[in-house]
Amino acid sequence: VSLKDEDETEYKVYLKVQDELTHAFSLYRDNISLLVYGKKYDELDELKAQNIRKAVPMKISEAEPNDQTKK
Repeated sequence: VSLKDEDETEYKVYLKVQDELTHAFSLYRDNISLLVYGKKYDELDELKAQNIRKAVPMKISEAEPNDQTKK
């Protein structure tokens, strides 16, 4: 997931979006974990949790904001 904001974006809004993305990855890890192991992600032993992290890596990149002065 690539997160890109505008120069005018308030920091608290940016953090809220990051929190929502992190939450979405956590829910997805839970769903995969339930399908594969029958348990939520946070109930797994370390080896199984590592397998889920490999299957569902939490990769959130931050792109440079657009320069609105060039419009």
